[in-house]
Amino acid sequence: MFWKFARRVVEHVRRIRSRAELSRIKRRFLLQLQRANRMEEKRRTRTLLTRVEIRLKKTRLMLKEIRLMLKEIRLLLKEIRLMLKKIRMSVVMSTMKRAA
Repeated sequence: MFWKFARRVVEHVRRIRSRAELSRIKRRFLLQLQRANRMEEKRRTRTLLTRVEIRLKKTRLMLKEIRLMLKEIRLLLKEIRLMLKKIRMSVVMSTMKRAA
């Protein structure tokens, strides 16, 4: 769209008769350029935002996985503690039997 407009401006420039007409065309051209830049900027920000959103989703998933792993580790630790208690109790019982 922008290049189409630029081509039209070049064609107009060939037919310019006064300075006022030139400044009008120049102003229109600059406005079109600004509009194109704004659209490009919006597109860039949109793509950046989607990238950031994807990264956020990935990090959230990773955090969930880490939380689950921590829960599993806690459960394993509880089991280990129970096993140690059982072992201690059996050792105490065997020493008491020997003493008696």
